[in-house]
Amino acid sequence: ARMQDLDIAAPGADDPAAVVFTSGATGPAKGVRYTHGQLCAQRDALRALYRITDSDRFVAAFAPFAVFGPALGIATGLADMDVTAPATLTAAALDDACRRIDATMVFASPAALANVLSTASGPLPSLAKVRLVMSAGAPVPIETLRRLAALCPHAELCTPYGMTEVLPVADTTLTRRAAVGAGRGVCVGDPVPGCDVMIAAVESTGISAALRPVPVGTTGEVVVHTPWMSSGYDRLWHTQQLARPVHEGRTWHRTGDVSHVDASGRLWI
Repeated sequence: ARMQDLDIAAPGADDPAAVVFTSGATGPAKGVRYTHGQLCAQRDALRALYRITDSDRFVAAFAPFAVFGPALGIATGLADMDVTAPATLTAAALDDACRRIDATMVFASPAALANVLSTASGPLPSLAKVRLVMSAGAPVPIETLRRLAALCPHAELCTPYGMTEVLPVADTTLTRRAAVGAGRGVCVGDPVPGCDVMIAAVESTGISAALRPVPVGTTGEVVVHTPWMSSGYDRLWHTQQLARPVHEGRTWHRTGDVSHVDASGRLWI
C-alpha cells in the first residue's frame, strides 16, 4: 500500500525517526536521537562516499547497517547468522548470502570478518565478485584486511571511522593504509566530504566548556560537525551538555577519541 492510501502523513525533516543505542563498550549504553533529515543526510553521505548506484546489491552482516540498503533503494540481504553475535558469521554463510542476491557490496564488523577468515576452507566464489567490503564498529587490524583481500581480490576494502552519534567521520582503504605506513596511532583516513573535523585541546582539569583548536600534528580530542550528526542523547541532559559544545555558532560533537591530524589532513586515532 502507498503511504497516501494509508492516510499517513509523510514525516518532516525535523521529525524524530529513531533512538539508536551505543554498544556500551566504552560506558553505559546511551540512546542517541536521530531525525528523519539526519538519517537521510547520513544515507546520502554513504551513497556519495562509496559511489552506490541503483545496480548495487548489499549484504549486511551487521544489524544497524541492514536499514541502509532499503533506505538506498537497493536489494539487501542478511547472512544466516545471529546478528547480535557478529562472530557467528561463517565464510559459507556470507558467501551464500552474496550468491543469493549476486551482491556487489558487503558490510561486516571486524569480529565477523575474523570468523569468516577462520572458517574459510577454500575459495568463496560469490564473495570474490563483490566490489566493496566495509568494516567498522571496532578497530580493524590491517592484517585482517590483507587476509580478506585474498578472498575478495576485486573488492575495495574500506574502514569508515565514526560512532553511533555521527557516522561517517573519516574513511580509508587497505591500499591507503598500507601506503601511509606506521605512525602515532592508527590512521583512519581523510575526513569525508561534508564532515568538519577539529582537534581540540584537552585540559588537564578535564572537559572544558570552550573548544580550543590545536595546531596540526598536536594530540587532542576529535570533535566533529556534520549535517548527519545526531540530535543528541535521549534524556541524558548532563551528558548532552558535556558532549555538544557550541563553537563559533555551530554545535559540535565531542567523540572522546584521542587523535591528531597530520600535514596531509589525515586523521590518526
